[in-house]
Amino acid sequence: MDVKVSKEETWDFPLSHPSNRYYVLVDDYKLLIDAGARPLANYSGIDYIMITHWHWDHTYGLSSVSNTRVCLDRATLASLNPNKARESIVGVARAVGFRENEDAVKLIEAFIGRYSTIQNAISRLEVYTLEECPPIEAGIVRYLRCPGHSRDHICYIIGDHAFVGDNILPSTGTVTLLDLASYNESMIRLMADTQWRIAHPGHGESLDKNKALEWYINHYKHKEKRLLQVLSRIPEDSWITIKRLMDIIYGVKETLTIYIVARTLIGYIATLENMGIIEVDKSQSPWRVKLKNHRF
Repeated sequence: MDVKVSKEETWDFPLSHPSNRYYVLVDDYKLLIDAGARPLANYSGIDYIMITHWHWDHTYGLSSVSNTRVCLDRATLASLNPNKARESIVGVARAVGFRENEDAVKLIEAFIGRYSTIQNAISRLEVYTLEECPPIEAGIVRYLRCPGHSRDHICYIIGDHAFVGDNILPSTGTVTLLDLASYNESMIRLMADTQWRIAHPGHGESLDKNKALEWYINHYKHKEKRLLQVLSRIPEDSWITIKRLMDIIYGVKETLTIYIVARTLIGYIATLENMGIIEVDKSQSPWRVKLKNHRF
């Protein structure tokens, strides 16, 4: 299978790194993997736009598109809803303890307008779920469900190329996670796939499979270890807020940055809670956590 790939970087506030969209020529198809963070200026000739996950920096490019075919997961379509986006953002804000009338509102205003625009654009498009997407039905594109960064995250395999969305991000330094356990399962599934040899991430430069595996193995050990080290120093049966954990581990101050790293910390905490290592009190804002009967 002859596959030709070119990349366009797109950027908009509050991204710290450009978001990639990939133009792929394969057989008789011209595909676009992810729509990027800026409206598409020229989409003539594109047969299908294929979306890895619902986040605005991968879907906002759809805002300028009409009468074009888009393939996405059912869960992605359901997530591209301003109300769901609001619920997700406010949930993270409450867990971290943002002041609802100030910081949380800034977050909502920064993101929700984009999702309203994307939702309006979807109504102008010819939408296919992955089960009915013609390039997938024709065997040109394969997909793997890879939740963790988001619940709907999809990786696409075309020839020996893997379009991995936000599952592998060596250029940005970290991947925000909703669920560390699901992410690890997804990465094992992705790495076990023998067809691909080049990974094309949602942000940053492409890398070969060996480099991708090396990045995955090394990436999260220090953050998990740091979290457990901090918790182990808390006196027995004492609580610590998620906001305090973020101050110690990440040391970030800017509101939007706090939101981004908060999603990962909440993912770690949910994993440790499921393992029975910590207890989480969600009855107040910010949430607070403590070790159970384990010491590290």
